[in-house]
Amino acid sequence: MNRIAQRPRLFTYRVLFIVAITLTTTTLAAGPAEQEEGPLNILFLYADDQRADTIGAWGNELITTPNLDRLSAEGISFHSNYNFGSNSGAVCIPSRAMVHTGRSFLRSPNDMAEVATLPQVLGEAGYHTFITGKWHNGEESLLRSYQHGTSIMLGGMSDHIQVPLRDISQNGELSMTRVGVGHSSELFTDAAVHFIESYNGNVPFYAYVAFTAPHDPRQPPPGYADPYYLRTSFLSIPSTTGQWFCVMKNWPRGHVPRTKSGLSSPNITVSSRILTNKWAGF
Repeated sequence: MNRIAQRPRLFTYRVLFIVAITLTTTTLAAGPAEQEEGPLNILFLYADDQRADTIGAWGNELITTPNLDRLSAEGISFHSNYNFGSNSGAVCIPSRAMVHTGRSFLRSPNDMAEVATLPQVLGEAGYHTFITGKWHNGEESLLRSYQHGTSIMLGGMSDHIQVPLRDISQNGELSMTRVGVGHSSELFTDAAVHFIESYNGNVPFYAYVAFTAPHDPRQPPPGYADPYYLRTSFLSIPSTTGQWFCVMKNWPRGHVPRTKSGLSSPNITVSSRILTNKWAGF
């Protein structure tokens, strides 16, 4: 292997060493009766373009994230980690490369050409590597990093309910594209659950689950957006000829109406109602 690939490999081993210490410490703390033998399985859940302030456990009182809150409470939560930056408007591309290589985007191309990746090193160390979800860093690095994969979305974004999916076959090649049935988050979750529940290998696994949400387009599954939006709102705006009303659907809760100048107007009031007719008649 050339020098370019050797340097990130050393860095990756340092990362793995730190992870190993953490896992070993956790195992020893559980007591002799609960200790696991040999390397542990690794499940890596990766959200797409999710802001740190969209988690209830981290102080956001306007959003409900019970599963993320549970992970924060039962695990280790890092509050001082920041994205290094980006070489384009699509921050998700270099961020995935940085996660996989342990290098900044200044020292690794987005397609990770000639740079060792975390799953690649784990695979060489005896792990079975699996991927589902988004991959936006080129086919070569994907097939070099992962031995197995189902429901993979190659690209930056897609309709969350019409996701183009491909699989990694047993001979290490990508299958033809098919369109998934269901929401992207559910498709990738189902693929991960199926892999974990059916896995019977003699070696530990590394499973990388890369969700495409909450990356745009904003398409949460039915019902998940309802608590954050009013079904129908009416703007009551005084004018010189009397009051006039404007019907606004899906007005965000807590949003302050603003004038064209961008300033909040104290003369604008919002009332929440539910329309029973197609037209309010105002």
